[in-house]
Amino acid sequence: MTDFVSGSYQITQGEMITDFNGYQCVISSELASLNEVTVGSTINLKNPNNDTTHDFTVTGIYTDNSNQDDSMKMYSSSANKIITGSGAVETLVKEDETLVTNITPSFILVSEDAIDSFTQEVKDKGLNEYYTVNTNLDELENATKSIENVKTFATTFLIITLIISSIVLFVINMINIRERKYEIGVFRTIGVSKGKLTIQFVLELLIVTIITLVIGAICGAFLAKPVGNMLLKNEIESSQMQEEEISNNFGKGPMGMEHTRNGNIAVQEIQNMEAVVDITVVAQLLGIGILLSFMSSLASMISIQRFSPLTILKERS
Repeated sequence: MTDFVSGSYQITQGEMITDFNGYQCVISSELASLNEVTVGSTINLKNPNNDTTHDFTVTGIYTDNSNQDDSMKMYSSSANKIITGSGAVETLVKEDETLVTNITPSFILVSEDAIDSFTQEVKDKGLNEYYTVNTNLDELENATKSIENVKTFATTFLIITLIISSIVLFVINMINIRERKYEIGVFRTIGVSKGKLTIQFVLELLIVTIITLVIGAICGAFLAKPVGNMLLKNEIESSQMQEEEISNNFGKGPMGMEHTRNGNIAVQEIQNMEAVVDITVVAQLLGIGILLSFMSSLASMISIQRFSPLTILKERS
């Protein structure tokens, strides 16, 4: 089925077999043309070892698109390939002991951590020592390498952004302290301690930080769902286009969600997402905001400790 999913093979007449246990098959267009076989015809397969015959009904004729650009070949590599259901093959082998089959089954594992245990399990269940278990782990690692690179880049970018943000906030806070130097001198003159002034400036910055974070969280809560659904809509449209292309390769129109292909049952589409702002994310943002506020508050802490109220008032006058 993978050749039909990828588009290498495409049903041009009839349709794919529907009874995987019955004597049905699809054949290549070259084989059909040379033997004058059409959809609905019956072809006779004969075992030369004991002259046993089996009749198969042709439900579809497919074209091999993988060799269209290779004009040197008279026939494609699939010219003599007859595709039928695995159940039909099992029935043939059971009825005729002289037939020998060569199978290459594929298994889908949920995690790469299960590879070793799966390999040991199939060996314990009787896998012959002459058979090998191959994995596409290298292919998957190459496919996810770009994602890992993006993750590393995002983490690095976050760290750099935090460092730059703390420096910028520190400088802005120093400028703010200088502009409010006279205010600090007045408070110190009337007896307000340096510690209380420091707490005041830190609290002011924290209040502004919390208010902006709350506004950002509220905006995120309202925008997360429509933005998520917009992205989901684009993904669904892309998936439907791919689904239609694959369905055309199988010689049918768009297949319903209840149909199966390649051994996997199709699942119901997600039409919308209930995207919400996670409390964990809000807590993390709040923690980062408070950390940046404290780091930038160092400017006010240092400046307030150094300022002399008499000097400030004298400079003002």
